[in-house]
Amino acid sequence: MIIDALKEFYHSDFTLNLLWDFSKGDARELTNYQMREIISVAKKYAHLRKGGKTAFVVSSGVDYGLARMYEIYSDIEGHTISHNVFYDFDKAMDWLEI
Repeated sequence: MIIDALKEFYHSDFTLNLLWDFSKGDARELTNYQMREIISVAKKYAHLRKGGKTAFVVSSGVDYGLARMYEIYSDIEGHTISHNVFYDFDKAMDWLEI
């Protein structure tokens, strides 16, 4: 589902900055393989958003950790987009606007 949303995003009139609101979701069942697959798809399109930012908004410590893991894996894979994780929607928006 996340991969489908990514593809849909990149096939629309997208912006450099993106906010993923997972505050009402639960990513505990996301596997390491699925995480790497999501990163692979995102990296495939990253050149279209070079210099852009992606903010993740989460509500639990587990989801925060998973989003941070995504951020670390993205850095390892050489992803060209900045990522950051927030518990607060407004703080995420502030970071995207800087």
